[in-house]
Amino acid sequence: MRSAPAAADLLAAIRAVSERDDRGSRRGLYAALLGSTLLLPAEPGADEPAAGTDEPSPRTDELRLFTTPPEADGSWKLLAFTDPTAATEWRSDGVRLVPRSAREVFAFAVRSATSAILLNVAGPAGGELTRREFAALAEGVLPSTDADAFEELQLGAGAAVQVAPPERPPGEAFLGVLRMALEASPPVRAAWLADVAFEAGELHPAVGLSLHPGTDDEALRPVIELVMARVQPLLGHGRYLDFIVIDEVWAPLFADAGPPIFERSAAS
Repeated sequence: MRSAPAAADLLAAIRAVSERDDRGSRRGLYAALLGSTLLLPAEPGADEPAAGTDEPSPRTDELRLFTTPPEADGSWKLLAFTDPTAATEWRSDGVRLVPRSAREVFAFAVRSATSAILLNVAGPAGGELTRREFAALAEGVLPSTDADAFEELQLGAGAAVQVAPPERPPGEAFLGVLRMALEASPPVRAAWLADVAFEAGELHPAVGLSLHPGTDDEALRPVIELVMARVQPLLGHGRYLDFIVIDEVWAPLFADAGPPIFERSAAS
């Protein structure tokens, strides 16, 4: 069970967002969540270890968790609490509270049909994390507080990375628009398209960019802005692309996922 000061800090961060939802309060909440433990309400059952034993707690996906009723698309919202008092505000009996690190909760939510996570649904201060938010948090990224801003992921040594061929190959209309945007971006020599996942995050589309030598971050940003402006209408609301600069580490991973979708000709 988590310490009272840690729970109080997270609750204060949630309250700050409810009182003034701005960039600073959001980033404070995200940072507090990444280092927190959440309490998941579960139905008591046979999967609960006997008292006084050393039996391991069941995996999160083995618990019978409380969620909202499924929507028409089969998705639901997951309930989570900062502390036992907040959970009691919602329901005081017939529930056991299972502590899980927030990162584990986000990873479970990404793997399931969870559309949102409801924090402290009955108060004293609560809120809702969208799938975009908890998918970023599962990767260890603070979600952008601006729909048009960038989220930058810094991977540490030994970080888990998966690169795979696109699960749903894009249509020719999308590829055509993407290639035209890349053609209009002089720093780009070649590009690959793959599905990528970082740490406990979900697989999502990513563009691997091979750049001309000497291209710096200042020159790269307009490239990303141009490509996203062109392809966003075809991606749909809330969907996004990652952009990864190809180096000696990324090159073989993207090569294994398929041939380049764009190569600049010598005449370009």
